[in-house]
Amino acid sequence: MKKNYALLVLAFFALFLNTKIFAQNAVITVTDDYASIPNGSTTTIAVQDVLDNDTYSGMPATLSNVSFLSVSSSSNALTLNQNNGSVIFSNGPVPVGTYQIDYSIGGTNSFLGSFWGSVYVNIGCDELNAPIITSTAPQNCSTSTTTVNVSGLPAGTWTIYGPGGTLMSGTGSSAVLTNVNPWISWIKVRNYQGCSSPPAYLNVSFLNASMVGHYTDTNADGIPSVGDVIHYSFNVTNNSTCTITNIGRVYGVIPSVGNIASLAPGATDTTTLSYDYTLTQADINAGKVTKSMGIGGSAGSATQSTYTTLSYTNFLNITDGIKLVAFVDTNANGIQDAGESPLQNGQFTYQISDDGVMHNINASGFSYLYEVNPANSYDISFSVYAPYLGFYGAAPTLNNITVPNGSGITTYYFPVTITPYIDLGVYMYGNDPRPGFTHTVNLTYANHGSQIIPAGTVTFNNIDGQTITNISVSGTIATANGFVYNFTNLAPGESHLITITLQTPTIPTVALGDLVHFEANIAPTADDIRLNNNHAVLTQTIVGSYDPNEKYEAHGGRVMHAAFSTDDYLTYTITFENTGTANAEFIRITDELDSKLDETSLMMINASHSYTLNREGSTLTWFFDDIQLPPSVTNTNIGHGFVTFQVKPKVGYALGDVIPNTANIYFDFNPAIVTNTCTTEFVQNLSNTTFALDQLYYAPNPVQDQLTITNNSPIEKLSMTNTLGQVVLEQTIQSAEAQINLSSLKSGVYFVKATAQKQSKIFKIVKE
Repeated sequence: MKKNYALLVLAFFALFLNTKIFAQNAVITVTDDYASIPNGSTTTIAVQDVLDNDTYSGMPATLSNVSFLSVSSSSNALTLNQNNGSVIFSNGPVPVGTYQIDYSIGGTNSFLGSFWGSVYVNIGCDELNAPIITSTAPQNCSTSTTTVNVSGLPAGTWTIYGPGGTLMSGTGSSAVLTNVNPWISWIKVRNYQGCSSPPAYLNVSFLNASMVGHYTDTNADGIPSVGDVIHYSFNVTNNSTCTITNIGRVYGVIPSVGNIASLAPGATDTTTLSYDYTLTQADINAGKVTKSMGIGGSAGSATQSTYTTLSYTNFLNITDGIKLVAFVDTNANGIQDAGESPLQNGQFTYQISDDGVMHNINASGFSYLYEVNPANSYDISFSVYAPYLGFYGAAPTLNNITVPNGSGITTYYFPVTITPYIDLGVYMYGNDPRPGFTHTVNLTYANHGSQIIPAGTVTFNNIDGQTITNISVSGTIATANGFVYNFTNLAPGESHLITITLQTPTIPTVALGDLVHFEANIAPTADDIRLNNNHAVLTQTIVGSYDPNEKYEAHGGRVMHAAFSTDDYLTYTITFENTGTANAEFIRITDELDSKLDETSLMMINASHSYTLNREGSTLTWFFDDIQLPPSVTNTNIGHGFVTFQVKPKVGYALGDVIPNTANIYFDFNPAIVTNTCTTEFVQNLSNTTFALDQLYYAPNPVQDQLTITNNSPIEKLSMTNTLGQVVLEQTIQSAEAQINLSSLKSGVYFVKATAQKQSKIFKIVKE
């Protein structure tokens, strides 16, 4: 997240409570959990109930008023039991260290979105308490940093770090942190074992400020309406030893709040700054209003460090609306009975009052449309993604749906019958490799079908021989080029992420611009209705540096035209990272698909956090409401996010066609971060470079028994793998032309790798 660090000072008042400031409506607050347990093979309860320190409307959160929406973990050492909220340690012993599991919850009878929390468990670590902040020096106008005295540090070598990274390393039970910036909101200590403590919260800001939004029912009709007003008031305290002048708005969507001419050391102002905001129809449709802004002032040479960021959310008390539920109607009775699961392989489409504007909402269990105008009418339909149309019956279409005042939330069901089918999928994305550094490849495997897969296998092939330094799951079986991972009982709609860390060699072993390739396969493929998503190829370019907010397509910018069929998709990933110092409260991504792409073929594959996807024509918008994405932490997935989706080119794509695509990422109310322009070109052949294999040709494709391969220089060797990643043929060539006998191979899709002069090219063939 490319924010000027001076504009990212935390709203410390809110952060000390480890929550946001909310209006007095039904809200959820989530507090992180910390635990330490012994290491070993015994299954252990690490945390009895993660909800114990969470709240719903100011009361304890329990499974009677909240439910788990999502759970993710970087290791299979920890699991969260969604029936009772306990965190279980199993599959030990594991390497000593701190392990993390994340979860999101939402209200069982409310529409607040998802709220994320984390559980940190020290396994096999020495006892490790939060550092004790014994004193802090007040800020002064001659410097933008301060000094913090810390005690209670662990024995041996330790490292103290904050949201921005390492602050100090050393030994001893106490330390003096110098040059501490005012936007450091917390510190943790990591001991010699690599184990981390709970946080100790810091307040070393020049200004301590808070904001509150008071909703006023202007027309006294009892419901939020267009024209109602939210009045924002601000409480500002000068924490420094110097007078701060000209305090007011420095950035944000709130245009003006007034100005505090001067605030003496230790003084507080509660009346000068204010702002009135008038509700719009968009606010009512969203069901809430969130306003963020920065307040700053002048403090001599330390002026830039006086800025602080504030945010406030009013949840509108809207009681009228439409809830949309599409589900698999197993017994075809038109009623969602117990055990009949919601549908995710599709989308809702609606228009309001026959205005001709079609809105498409990705189905993720259920969706809400709020309404306060009884004159508006809705036409609503549901459809499954195109590849699955033949396995589902048609859902009913609802026309002229209105929302009378006082009608509450009315649920409309879209029952769909189903013919059982199997569809496994595997996908990859990752950040570009850099010489001498590690990088990650993220592999997602998913069950898109309607039946539990009792057992299966994921295979990862590291084609260009980079060194694998870590795999996020245990139980993998090493192979010559990668690993095999066996999974069990993969439920319909279930997906899992495997993060592979790899080491890139240094220059001159590699050169900037070189391509590296990775393959992944998933099995079983018997009876799978879509074989083209059982295999994934990721091509990446070795770069000198990379932008953490980027967009790319899995083919690496070049698609072999002859090997790409009308059943194949382009797979795009948009990645984002919070490189600032404060939580990103909400994130929005927009993407205008190129005219050569068929927007109606769009399918979501995966996302790092709960989201809503809205498509209007070729314009895609992802909403990550209340994502609370923390500042990123080096060598972890903390502070990172992504969306992965597939879309087909329109019929008629030709050799030489280039499809560009760019996305815009919005963190809170900041200006858009524009990603790189991702281009995909349909080419005759693929190559790593324009040298040794630039003139490689092969024919025919599809092939029956004999494949002819020619090149402008001798081909040294050739290998062929099937869609399971198994090598089915290896042959030394040492010639510029070769005839490859394929008569012993079964019909299917194969991937051929040709090597010459330490360079390689991969292409796909179809054996008839």
